[in-house]
Amino acid sequence: MDKLEMGKAFNPPLRYHIIPLHDLREHEATPECWCHPTPDEEHDYYRHHALDGREAYETGERKPN
Repeated sequence: MDKLEMGKAFNPPLRYHIIPLHDLREHEATPECWCHPTPDEEHDYYRHHALDGREAYETGERKPN
């Protein structure tokens, strides 16, 4: 077994990334994204956070003006 194959065996499994569309800043599909995405271990994905604050409207914390 060469080093490349050994390295693959130790990599964490791939996860999905839920990224907001048309946000004020581009996101990277990595856990190190500027928005500090929240991991969901049960469903195996990362949820990214929008810079424009749209989550507050979706959860009811903010009301439209």
